Amino acid sequence: MIMKKALKWAGAIAVGVTTFSAAHANDLVVESFAQSALTEEQKQAWQYYIAQESAQYGCQYGDDIRLQEDPRGTLQALANGDDMDPLQVTLRTFLFAGENVQTLLARNMVIASMECNPVYYFDGELIGHPVLPFEEHLDILLSKLRQTPELSAHMEFLRGTKAAAIDARWFWAFYLLDGDHYRLLGQNVDTIQQVARMFVGSLGNVMEENAFWLIYDNVFSQGIYVENTNECQGEQAEPNANIVVDKNIAWEMVEAFYREEGISSRGSWRPAVQQEGDGYQLAESTTIEDPINPYFNVSRRVTIKPQECQ
Repeated sequence: MIMKKALKWAGAIAVGVTTFSAAHANDLVVESFAQSALTEEQKQAWQYYIAQESAQYGCQYGDDIRLQEDPRGTLQALANGDDMDPLQVTLRTFLFAGENVQTLLARNMVIASMECNPVYYFDGELIGHPVLPFEEHLDILLSKLRQTPELSAHMEFLRGTKAAAIDARWFWAFYLLDGDHYRLLGQNVDTIQQVARMFVGSLGNVMEENAFWLIYDNVFSQGIYVENTNECQGEQAEPNANIVVDKNIAWEMVEAFYREEGISSRGSWRPAVQQEGDGYQLAESTTIEDPINPYFNVSRRVTIKPQECQ
């Protein structure tokens, strides 16, 4: 299927680059959560999820290493017409680039997709449907809505792309937030809730803790290129007890989220205190030494099972 007028999308988002410069080349690749207050370990954990999800389909998602390490030299090679293998470019990097850079990239590139399905760019059109990480998909959508704040104006983008599958237990580690913590992701709670209402309408129960999920639930891909067996993957499919959210988020909020989505859980956590000198400090979690995933590094004494494992 062909997704037309890709350059029209770019024109709505582009930063207005009209000349090729070193500064623009060096800023070409857009990193995940670039405007957030997440730690480097948390950002690395998101990259771990992306690597795990795309690897099961047989590829590595992301911008071509040549664009990351030598963007100016790579663009110059494209300008010179040098013989080179096609560049893998994420849709966000392409759309957020200036018009001149887009023209260069379009000479020899493929668009990255989390499900490894081929997506090509030819004569101003994308051929195929790229499957994007939710963070990237939402970033593009929000950029478009800032230009034209009506969801109906962006149906071409929404129909032509999907957000990649993500385990709910991974999802809430990044996106289950109360209103005071949206700033950790560089987002505004009112904006995200407004976008969620665009998707679910007046009948939807949009809350601070589920607004991101309601957006995701309307844009995600359920294995559209590779069959989803819905079989229980056992312990390897979940972080088990090694899960973490902001320590200020109450278990009741997490429990309500899971209940709303029909996911079972056993156990819970409660804030506890321990005496330290003449005062007290929170002691609701225990750090795990050398965690495999640097973000899931706090024991919470709760086991969560997806629907297919019930």
